[in-house]
Amino acid sequence: MKIFLLTVIIFFLSIAFIQDTSAQNFLDHSTGNLAVSVFEEGAIGFNDAATLGNGVVFMGNVNASFTGGFIMGNSTTKCSGHLGSFSILNEMVTSVPFTGFSSNSNFNQIASCTFSDGAAPVANRLGLTIQQTSLSNTGDDFIFLDFVITNNTGNAVNGFYVGQFQDWDVGGAAFTMNRGGYDQARDLAYIYLNGGNPDPSYYGFAALSGMSGARVTLAGTGATVRDSSYAWMSTYLGEAITVDGDYRSWIGSGPFNLAAGQTVRVGFAIVAGTNLADLQANTDAAQNIWNNVIVPVELTSFTADVTNEGTVILNWSTATETNNHMFEIQRQALDGEFFSIGFVNGQGTTTETHEYSYIDRTVTTGTYTYRLKQIDYDGRFSYSPTVEVDVLPTQFILEQNYPNPFNPSTNIKFGVPESGFVRLSVYNIVGEEVDVLVNGNIEAGVHNVTFDAGNLPSGPYFYKLQSGNSVEVKKLLLTK
Repeated sequence: MKIFLLTVIIFFLSIAFIQDTSAQNFLDHSTGNLAVSVFEEGAIGFNDAATLGNGVVFMGNVNASFTGGFIMGNSTTKCSGHLGSFSILNEMVTSVPFTGFSSNSNFNQIASCTFSDGAAPVANRLGLTIQQTSLSNTGDDFIFLDFVITNNTGNAVNGFYVGQFQDWDVGGAAFTMNRGGYDQARDLAYIYLNGGNPDPSYYGFAALSGMSGARVTLAGTGATVRDSSYAWMSTYLGEAITVDGDYRSWIGSGPFNLAAGQTVRVGFAIVAGTNLADLQANTDAAQNIWNNVIVPVELTSFTADVTNEGTVILNWSTATETNNHMFEIQRQALDGEFFSIGFVNGQGTTTETHEYSYIDRTVTTGTYTYRLKQIDYDGRFSYSPTVEVDVLPTQFILEQNYPNPFNPSTNIKFGVPESGFVRLSVYNIVGEEVDVLVNGNIEAGVHNVTFDAGNLPSGPYFYKLQSGNSVEVKKLLLTK
């Protein structure tokens, strides 16, 4: 049936001259164990019509793939990609083509290109730009697909999923005896030949950025493949597969929300194994390399310093960032648990150095411990090492109240270098004392008090700190 379908496709494409083979350049990744053709517009194994490429080959067995490739969508209609087994053809437009393989200390074959879904029907188009990087290394049983997706539309694009489709033919001509399965703990969907002859290997896609949905199925038609693809990228069914057949697989990550100009990084691995246990072990190895070699947020410094006013300033820097949504700043409580005190937005994906800072104005005298919780767009997170700082003022300090203006209460922070009598009072604009916040002996250190002006009218006020021969006055503004 597939041979007949392939013949019909080639015939019609050759007559209509709609197949631009010159635009479908591909490179053959080979680890020595696993060989995969990767195309510069997102196809995997073969192009849409299965007329170009060398497929997916493991340990010298017959090609295990008919065709497949990149897909994305945020609804049953706004979905585009490479599903050459159906009616979604040639929707990706290459803007930056392959220039051959490069290498680094971790991978000996690296290829990059950039494309978009600019040729998809307008009703089905998201308009995002995709930078695809494929990476492989000698001796591995997996190949990485690293996608950096940028929103250049000028508007927010929300709730979209990124996935991989593959029409598998494990065993070549024996493809009607394929079966498949899932390993949800590994974010893996896989295919194998029931009976193992002539190919005993297992093949799959692992969602390295988290699996939002997956489906290994006999279903799918040209008329419904967009809504099916969206559903199967975004929903995990995990049904048992007990019947032989010609199976296809879908797997997705998401959902992602991109503001205008923002980027997100999503990864998949094509993984093979000599049996299911080997496939699972190879998936674990691929996930480890993705997490620790390809995509980490590289924190180069993290420090905590105390100002003369008794405020803690946290500073940190990154050399690179991947898929970095934000940093959550956490401080350790007396019981040893960490709690959140604020957030700082990350830079998404970048290879440039970035500097960050956060001011903790809520400390008093004592020793404080901080850490950063770095959170990806897909919800994954990791913690930084902790930093510790001692807060003790070396001079007489009265800080500006916070917030200011305020309604109806605000925080006033002050510090005294020695124990003794302290008076902190509040005056209205004509010099009348309206409240006394502190009036007595206190210990040396940094202190916080709350001024509640719920019974006072709006307007400017002054607060004065007195300790020994030291006096300082600042202005605050009540707005109701």
